[in-house]
Amino acid sequence: MNPLTHFPRHPSAPDTYYINGAWAPAAITAVEKRFRTAELAAEFHSARGDYEEASNHPSGTYWTPLDVDEDNTAETALKRSTTFLHFLLRPHHDEDPA
Repeated sequence: MNPLTHFPRHPSAPDTYYINGAWAPAAITAVEKRFRTAELAAEFHSARGDYEEASNHPSGTYWTPLDVDEDNTAETALKRSTTFLHFLLRPHHDEDPA
């Protein structure tokens, strides 16, 4: 199972999710869904590299794989790298900041 899979919530039962064709309680489906620091750092550096490539390219864009439909401009890469840096440097909402 992909850890980032979205399971729809039941409309009237807040701790129940639709999984594999049936409604299941959250206790069965609860798994850690946080990115590790290394994963966030890798995504940040990937976005930063895309920004550098787009900034130095005459067209102002960076390379994307075939069949990937995304806005590949320097501005988009900069926003993506800023977002990943934000989450990389700050603690999770439930971590002790001290």
